[in-house]
Amino acid sequence: MMNRLSSFSDNQKSLILSLNLSSFFFVFFFFTYCFFYEFYDWFSYEETSVVELSTFLMYLFSGIVLLYFSFQQIRGGKKWTKFFFYILLGLVFLFVAGEEISWGQSFLRFATPKIVERINEQDEINIHNLIFFYKKFLWFDFWADAFVFGLGVFLPLVYLFSKRIRNILTRFNFPILPKSCIPFFLTGFFYSYGLSLTKIIAYTELLEQKEFFIGLGFTFYGLHILSRVNNETGRYSDTQTDEIRK
Repeated sequence: MMNRLSSFSDNQKSLILSLNLSSFFFVFFFFTYCFFYEFYDWFSYEETSVVELSTFLMYLFSGIVLLYFSFQQIRGGKKWTKFFFYILLGLVFLFVAGEEISWGQSFLRFATPKIVERINEQDEINIHNLIFFYKKFLWFDFWADAFVFGLGVFLPLVYLFSKRIRNILTRFNFPILPKSCIPFFLTGFFYSYGLSLTKIIAYTELLEQKEFFIGLGFTFYGLHILSRVNNETGRYSDTQTDEIRK
């Protein structure tokens, strides 16, 4: 398994792979929208669509990876506080995975309680579509995207170029995504915000694809973690500086 994942510990190779994958999916989504719209709609927006299911699985995978190896380290004798941010991020990923399928409603097809219908923008059992967020906190998507941009683009670049920030983040053992994840996040933001600004495609028809790109970025991070696990001990390497600077 480690041999198969070894490419993800080499940032140069994984960066090229992420650039190729993000470019491929960008062209694929845009091409199908322009020339095969019915397929695009079915593939992306039908209930339990391929894109939605893929995004769910990617967040589920990333969350499980972070939690599993955090607890491996804790069982190995390290303090749980050292992996607090890894555990927290893993729980966030699992939460997003549950939200993506409305906590099973998309598959089990159970009815939405009336009380939830009145407060949910899409009449689904989830939190991110609650009317409360739209009215009280401006646009929920904006804050979610700001979090993703900060975690997936801003922090990795600051970590790379600022020694002071790098020392602080290392001291707290804060999860730092490798630069190979960045193309997915930037492509997702450009696909959604960039294309919507051109008026070529409505923003509402770009949301699932944006979430898909973001899911790919976090999946690469999960694979990056697996690639740095010692095959004999099953322990996660704490050293991030050499990896991120390659």
